Amino acid sequence: MATPPDILFLIAARGGSKGLPGKNLKPVSGLSLVGYKARAAQRCQARSRLILSTDSEDIAAEGRRLGVEVPFTRPSDLATDAATSDSVVAHAMDWIEETEKRTYDAVML
Repeated sequence: MATPPDILFLIAARGGSKGLPGKNLKPVSGLSLVGYKARAAQRCQARSRLILSTDSEDIAAEGRRLGVEVPFTRPSDLATDAATSDSVVAHAMDWIEETEKRTYDAVML
């Protein structure tokens, strides 16, 4: 039987939002937006690891409270309206490869 792929699940949630400030922490039916993302990812059996990329300590604390790893703080230049999802994923992968000397077969954003 083949070994299942090693898949990193990555939640990206920045602190700044011009349209709806604080949207990642606002509760909807008792759970934050970060919470909904975390719960969905935690239910997926294909997940090898779940981490949160954020520039906000409040969002990081919410992620940790929900059982999500927050191994680093996202740099401020990757937490702007102009930052792309690709750049956020690349930063996370670079950090993991450089710091933990680990790679993944795939990333689920």
